[in-house]
Amino acid sequence: MPSAVQTRPSAPNAPAIQPFQPTVTAPPRLRLVEQERPSRQVRIVNQLRQISTPVAIIMVLGVLPIYGWTVLTQRSWGKGYQRIEQLRRDETMLIQKTEIQKHDVTEQAELSPKGLVPKGPSNTLLIPQSQPRPSVVQAPQETPFNPDGNPPLAY
Repeated sequence: MPSAVQTRPSAPNAPAIQPFQPTVTAPPRLRLVEQERPSRQVRIVNQLRQISTPVAIIMVLGVLPIYGWTVLTQRSWGKGYQRIEQLRRDETMLIQKTEIQKHDVTEQAELSPKGLVPKGPSNTLLIPQSQPRPSVVQAPQETPFNPDGNPPLAY
């Protein structure tokens, strides 16, 4: 009986079929080029860069607190100056009010004297100077001598 799937007879000398494997080729070999040694100036500049970077960072970190302190000081001076200026304005305003009140009292006294007498030698009252009082000085109390050198219990 013939089979439904027909297979081809394999040839006796036919090679076996193998799966595809890509071939990997080695990269071309590079020759190592001997580097030239940098010149003395380039080495010095490189060393300066390596040294100056940490020094610059340290200097910046050292200057930041000083900068913050100066800003804080300036602010506090500014607030203090504003306070002084406000006190000066208040003082000027109080002086003005006092002078206005003095002027008003003087005008009222001139317009209606109401028993006020102008100042003069005839109505000046002189009080004789009193005798100075003797100053009372208390002598310091002496503490009893303690020969033991131990302080009292309730000391």
